[in-house]
Amino acid sequence: MSVGGDILPARRGDTSASHFPAIRDEQPIASASATATTPAGHTEDLPLIRFDPGHYVANTRLDEGHWRFSIQATTKEGVPLSAYFDQTISP
Repeated sequence: MSVGGDILPARRGDTSASHFPAIRDEQPIASASATATTPAGHTEDLPLIRFDPGHYVANTRLDEGHWRFSIQATTKEGVPLSAYFDQTISP
């Protein structure tokens, strides 16, 4: 599984996660949760909004610095998935 993270522009905005198996078709997800670790090291839950069966977005304020986003999900078949990505937010 891969998770794509996009922050556009890199100074503020949204982050999104799409779940794709190796064949690159979107993986339907039964449930998902996400957290963000702030530049200060605090971990916060991100309320996810489902766009379609394997695509979620979370709206949050992103301050300058290094962030880590973690995603835990379960496929419709019950397979647990987890991933993370790092993003540095510029001033």
